This record gives sequence, structure tokens and C-alpha cells, in this order.
Amino acid sequence: MGESNEQLQLISRLRNKGPISVLIADDEPAIRRIVCVFLKEINFSATEVTTGLELIDSALGNRPDLILTDVEMPGLSGLDAVARLRDSGLSTDTRTPIVMMSATHDRRQCMEAGADDFLRKPIVAERLFETIDRVLT
Repeated sequence: MGESNEQLQLISRLRNKGPISVLIADDEPAIRRIVCVFLKEINFSATEVTTGLELIDSALGNRPDLILTDVEMPGLSGLDAVARLRDSGLSTDTRTPIVMMSATHDRRQCMEAGADDFLRKPIVAERLFETIDRVLT
């Protein structure tokens, strides 16, 4: 089954956004792998972490262009990590977009923590691309 013209335009638009660095935080290797495959399709680079504390350290140290994070992670949850990032001044100069991903939590909880958008798991390429396009615009 081929991609529609609309999907191809979306992929092209994302590829033209330039070099985009994405920080992926999820304790499930399969989720990180799938997201990385999707990001590679649009020529985005990815750094992977597995905990909320690693998310904070990497985000503050590397200043990614976009953060994709799971809600439930060992130690510090994604909700708490995002709230801490927003409080830390990560958004001082240019607000770093954060998209939270979950199969069990709802959008409202994620937005209240400081997320810019929300993706329901399982992650589907088209929804991921649409969300990325929306938060990077």
C-alpha cells in the first residue's frame, strides 16, 4: 500500500526543516527503535535515553530541537521530568517542543506537566509526523 500525496508532502516538508535533533526518552527498547526508524525516514537525528533523570540531563546538556518522551519510566516519570525541564529554563531562549507518548495516560495530564502535544501509543508514523510538523511550526 503506497503513501498518499498528502503523506508524501508531509514527509517532504519535515525533511526540509533542516537538521533536527530529537531526544527520545522511553524505557522500552522496541518503542525507541520504532521511533528512530520513523525519524530516519524524515532525516532527523535521534539520541535515546531510558529514564526521566537521563532525559533531564541530556535535554539540558544537549539542547535538542525536539523531545519525545514516554510518561511512565523508571525512577522519575516523564510527567515529572517534563515539569522539571520547564521549571529549569529549558525554554528560556527558544521553547523546546516536548511531545509526550502514552498508552495509559491522557492528554490533559501531559499538557498540564508542560508538554506541547501528546501521542497515544502505539506510535504510528503518520500521526508522529503530523504531530512533529505541528509542534515544529
